[in-house]
Amino acid sequence: MKLIPPDLKRCQSEIKIYSPFDFGIANPKRCENKPLYVITEKKKPNGSMSVCSNCLKVAIKQIGKENFKTRKI
Repeated sequence: MKLIPPDLKRCQSEIKIYSPFDFGIANPKRCENKPLYVITEKKKPNGSMSVCSNCLKVAIKQIGKENFKTRKI
């Protein structure tokens, strides 16, 4: 499986948007912020993605900082 390289122009996180008409099903929307970091998985296949500062905080909370490396762009 070919990995998608980090996008240095736009954060690659997806934000779940909930609407009262979606019956509890979230519609993912890509974050529109400019990325400040590239995070890379420590485990194989070592995928990486660009993230803004807000999405980095969410990644740390959800995944744990010990599971990826962070590089400032």
